Amino acid sequence: DVVTLLQRQHFDLGDVVITGLPLRDSRQLRITIGPQSKFHIVFGHAPDFSLGRVDADLLIAGHTHGGQVRLPFIGPLITLSRVPRAHAAGLNRLDAQRTLIVSRGIGMERGSAPRLRFLCRPEIVFVDLVPALRSEHR
Repeated sequence: DVVTLLQRQHFDLGDVVITGLPLRDSRQLRITIGPQSKFHIVFGHAPDFSLGRVDADLLIAGHTHGGQVRLPFIGPLITLSRVPRAHAAGLNRLDAQRTLIVSRGIGMERGSAPRLRFLCRPEIVFVDLVPALRSEHR
């Protein structure tokens, strides 16, 4: 069963705050998401929101299917996203504080897009969150 968010929602899970974006918000380039006092994860369908002012530690998206068709030395031909093609799949360090993970997923584009994958294996991503050890300076 697929869960579709109709509005932005925040879920406080103790040490972690998760922000879920509705589809429309995940495609916004000029979105602003403020900071949280805890480890902050933002989920969106499309990775375009990562180009906005998103104050989060970890950003997670899909939508691109990794480009579905990838060529050696070139990468994905089409991503249907505004993020750089290099960010169409995998782990991407955006800056010192933010990391973007884009899953290639297991599906393919629908509608008029060809139903194929070439050099772009399907994937399911698991993220393990491990508490950081804090060194105390005295």
